[in-house]
Amino acid sequence: MRKVCFHALTILVFGSFLFPQLASAQLGGIVPPPPPVVVPPAPTPAPVPAPVPTPTPPPPAVTPIITPPVVTPLPPPPPAQVIITPPSDTTPPLISGVAVASVSDIAATIIWTTDELAVSTLEYGMSQNYGTSATLDASALLVHSAIILGLSPSTTYYYCIHATDLVGNSSTSCPNTFVTDASVQTPMPPTPQVADTTAPLITQASSTVTSSSVTVAWSTDEAATSQVEYGTTVNYGSQTTLDISLGTAHSVTIAGFAADTEYHFHIKSADQAGNVAVSGDNSFTTAAVAQTSSGSSGGGSANTPIITPPVVTPLPPPVVVPPAPTPAPVPAPVPTPTPPPPAVTPTVPTTPTTSPIPLPIPTAPVPVAPLPLSSQPSGSNSPTNPTPPPTTPAIPTTPATPSITLPIISAVTESEVNPTTETISWVTDQPTDTQIAYGIGRSYGSLTTYSSSLVTVHSATLINLAPNTTYNYQIKSKDVSGNLAAASQEDFMIIKLF
Repeated sequence: MRKVCFHALTILVFGSFLFPQLASAQLGGIVPPPPPVVVPPAPTPAPVPAPVPTPTPPPPAVTPIITPPVVTPLPPPPPAQVIITPPSDTTPPLISGVAVASVSDIAATIIWTTDELAVSTLEYGMSQNYGTSATLDASALLVHSAIILGLSPSTTYYYCIHATDLVGNSSTSCPNTFVTDASVQTPMPPTPQVADTTAPLITQASSTVTSSSVTVAWSTDEAATSQVEYGTTVNYGSQTTLDISLGTAHSVTIAGFAADTEYHFHIKSADQAGNVAVSGDNSFTTAAVAQTSSGSSGGGSANTPIITPPVVTPLPPPVVVPPAPTPAPVPAPVPTPTPPPPAVTPTVPTTPTTSPIPLPIPTAPVPVAPLPLSSQPSGSNSPTNPTPPPTTPAIPTTPATPSITLPIISAVTESEVNPTTETISWVTDQPTDTQIAYGIGRSYGSLTTYSSSLVTVHSATLINLAPNTTYNYQIKSKDVSGNLAAASQEDFMIIKLF
């Protein structure tokens, strides 16, 4: 309650200030306004003097750092594209110099030129219809050539050349002709020969004996030489002249022996390859010398000799001593013939000419007259004088031992026969046979045809050679005594460039 009265009083007091008329009315009379309240003005504060600014020294001068601008170079402008229009080419290539460089029985080579780069083709045939195209280089060239294969011998062929330049202008050269050569007989490749290392087989040996001579006969299973060594002992010491004639039936007669004497001998035969067969030791005894007898017949008298018939003694089987075997050569591959390129004229060396040295003529045995018969008295069948005692057997004079000097090969020359054939010529200082082993590499593998003729000027032909190939060959020259030429062990080189 007291709170309510307090609030009411408060409102009344403040309301009288705010609303005096309302208060006076409420109080029942008019209250004169109170005197105005004079509020003195607030004192003005004394002005504060402004501070005197202290001058500051000027800042030190600053040198500006000037960074140069970075200049990035611009890429060069692209080159100006200049388009040059060439003048229009309407001129075809000019074909000239058409020629047949080489021709054989089965092939031909044609050459020609153009005055500008051009691609060429060639047609050919047995008429102007042609029908066949040769294979050519597809490049644009100035000098052109064509090799035509598979032609027929002795035939006329027509051909036409076409040339086109780089812009398509074309020209032709036709018709042209050539004639192939006549057919050439191609030699068959030689059959590889296997080295012969087998000595001959000596059979059917026999001897026919008289008082002063003997004939020894025998057979061989292949062609071979003939010779007999003989003497009064198994060391022999004498021999007959070597008979170089090759045969299978042999007979050698030796004269000049002493009568009633034992002799030893053996047989020697060598084949073409030099393999020597030697029989075993054989012996024979010459017949005794017959004595003459005296008597009468038909009222007369005559000295009738008593003749002892020859004794034929079959010989025991011979002992064959074959030489040591040597390895057979490996046959070289037969080169495949290639088409002939343009003809090349070779320089043919002059083959040396030498007069052949005459062969020594074997000295035939000179028969020796038999010993004289002893005188016998007439009418008696027994000799008056006893048979003279045997004397030292006479050994017939025999030729000197065959030479062991090796032949010397010189003046070796090579000459071309045709693109696949070569001829080798040489000279020896004594008569020898002729043969060449040849091939690719030193195993050779091929042999030329063997010639047993003993000459001093030789020539052998090598066939089926391949172009641009190195060949080895070995000259084989053997004298009458079987001595192989020393120079035959040397190799000579052929380079075929066709």
